[in-house]
Order: sequence, then structure tokens, then C-alpha cells
Amino acid sequence: MNEQTFNHSNRVYIYGTALVKTHFPQWSYDNETYYLACLLHDIGTAEAFLATTKMSFEFKGAIVARDIILQNGGVEDQADSVCDAIIRHQDIFVKGYGA
Repeated sequence: MNEQTFNHSNRVYIYGTALVKTHFPQWSYDNETYYLACLLHDIGTAEAFLATTKMSFEFKGAIVARDIILQNGGVEDQADSVCDAIIRHQDIFVKGYGA
């Protein structure tokens, strides 16, 4: 990822974490999985992937992210969760938590 995308991904994590702590303190989630989803959610926009596939950046990025997690010792459940979040991260039909 380029520097701007990397910084954006870190801000997504920081802002999301702040929102959960201030507005949804009852939520329970795995922080490491959330961080990985935030960090990798736009990896499909990296030139190495964007210019080499006809897939949408969400789908290609989700596959790449899943592979990265598994190749670095992550468990399949976590890799699948991150993959699914990336695929759905621009899904306009999702109504949100509990909806």
C-alpha cells in the first residue's frame, strides 16, 4: 500500500475504536481481528493488485488479505472474518449492527 492508504487504514482503526468506546461500550469483539480488517481493508487498491486483476479491489484485496494472514500464522477463522469484512466494506445494503 502507498503511504496515504496505510495512514487511512490506521485512522479507520483509531476512529472506529474511539466510536465503539464512546457510543457502543457493550460491544464485544476481537480487537486484533478488527485491527487486521482495518489495516488491510484497502490493500486491493495497491498498484500490484489493482493493475493485475479484473476483480473489484474489495474482492481481490479480501483474497490477498486472507492469504497474508494465513501465511503469517493467523488462524483460518480470523483470516475468513477479515476476508468477509473486506468484501463487504462498501456493501450499501448492510444496515449495521443489530439491524
